[in-house]
Amino acid sequence: MIKIISLLLFFLLTFDLQLKAEVYEQVVVECSLIRTIDSENVSGLYRVIRFGDTLFADYKHRVEGDLRRTDDVYFKVYLKEDFDELEASGLLALLESETGWSQDNMTSIRYWGIEESADDHFEMQLWQVTTASRTSLIAQWEIDSVKKCQAIF
Repeated sequence: MIKIISLLLFFLLTFDLQLKAEVYEQVVVECSLIRTIDSENVSGLYRVIRFGDTLFADYKHRVEGDLRRTDDVYFKVYLKEDFDELEASGLLALLESETGWSQDNMTSIRYWGIEESADDHFEMQLWQVTTASRTSLIAQWEIDSVKKCQAIF
């Protein structure tokens, strides 16, 4: 009887360790949008992926281009008490304008900066704005250029 219980415990522990060892890629946010570059409408795709404890991003600025993968992803969460920082920079007003929601209704804002360049500028910035009942994903590619994504959460 002890031998059977020991064998059963061995198999259960082995199975549990195998489950913990398996890690899968999980898409955190995905943004598809059309923006104007040099008087041309251009479709782009931006995706943030979690693999274990690491964030990656796949992106392409044009549909016909190849996806580029980077591990240069900056992530930050702004809770309601942190909104003053966004308000001082003017970003909160841009997000309010694009979503149509006032900051009083917003509960949190998640931020992802994808691939930082030498001048502290990101290839793309994604802002996930959340209220008590809704979520919207906004893309920002220049200081004053934001647009709501056709998003998958």
